[in-house]
Amino acid sequence: DDGQKYHSKILRRWSRNPESSEYEFCPNTHLKFNDAADFSFPFFLSHIQRVTNAYDPSAFIKAQGDCVQVTFHHSQKRYLDVLTYYENAPTIRRTDKIEDGLGQYSIVLMSSNTIALERKEHVANGYSKVVFYEYKGKEDPNLQNRNIKDFNIIPMYDVPAWAVREYFSFNTVEMKSVNLIINHPDLGVRKAVYNCLNIADLRHALFPLKKDFYDIKTVLPIGMPGAKGGAPSQQCDLYRHHAAGIPLRFANWNKDIQASLIGYIDSVNRQTGMSIRVVNYDPRDLITKIHETPHPYNMVVIVMDAIHPDYTAFLSLFVAKKGYHDFKIKGLAEKYNAIQKEDNAGRKIDLAMDFAEELVNHAGVLTLYQNVKTFYYSKELKHFAVGKGFLQYPEVSGLQI
Repeated sequence: DDGQKYHSKILRRWSRNPESSEYEFCPNTHLKFNDAADFSFPFFLSHIQRVTNAYDPSAFIKAQGDCVQVTFHHSQKRYLDVLTYYENAPTIRRTDKIEDGLGQYSIVLMSSNTIALERKEHVANGYSKVVFYEYKGKEDPNLQNRNIKDFNIIPMYDVPAWAVREYFSFNTVEMKSVNLIINHPDLGVRKAVYNCLNIADLRHALFPLKKDFYDIKTVLPIGMPGAKGGAPSQQCDLYRHHAAGIPLRFANWNKDIQASLIGYIDSVNRQTGMSIRVVNYDPRDLITKIHETPHPYNMVVIVMDAIHPDYTAFLSLFVAKKGYHDFKIKGLAEKYNAIQKEDNAGRKIDLAMDFAEELVNHAGVLTLYQNVKTFYYSKELKHFAVGKGFLQYPEVSGLQI
């Protein structure tokens, strides 16, 4: 709950010793993944073995009655936190696209533009069915669908006027950083892009209807240990000549801002002698290309976020084989590995800050802002709470109406 206290919906009980080197977990085997698959003890034992071995291959794991005991060679205070990650939740694969978990809902329909969930056990005062619709832009007819209770994933300025009037609202600074990935092998070219694409002007071109921005210096948003507030420093006159006349491609997926983005980039080209061209992509195609190498672009805007305070979400794809860049920053992979292995909280923060600063020093990414957003929710909800920690969305199974 707060980094020190943990409760579990899938365990009958659990314990650890004062040194956090020995753990015992006793699963609730009355739970089911679906009508045909129980949450059995052999499944739980296999699951704990897989997750624990990925965390520390030297751990000793054994069954003790109807419980599992895990023993480490030294203190592992971070182990419980790792077990809470969504990617480490027990699941079974139903099809190549659907997994069943131990939560209160299961998928009953999945199509190209719709996902429907139904509660495994009906309740009278909650939502027994949840339907997700693909958002098709400002002309989407679902914007006028009064049965929709949550518009908070779409751009804030696209939320329909009727919802703004009729729903209750609150503002928050999200644990998200919005960044311009700079992908070019030449450091001088990258520095020219980093310093000459003025942050305020680029933000206005990309998000002409958005008014609130929270300045941060690196990819780490405020709320992540090691984050720094304030806008990145830019000095265009020192670096503009490094990219003069070199063809560069700026990937754009949002057709609604095409005119404003092209207008801004044209002004940058005139003022600096750079040769940047905006290239439009279908959003689905661009998502695929982000994880392909070589990338067909030199610049793309990426939103980075996390549902738990782990540096992986913000840093890992800068060192992955099929990550953000087609070049390697010397020593960065070693720095990332050191972050992953470090258990001391203070040293881990220092390592993460050093990694983020190296990205700045090598002009691999220009951080544009941390997102400030207004959330809207139906007034029919009772005892409403918007998530815990980094998870800034409500737990739907816990909503009461």
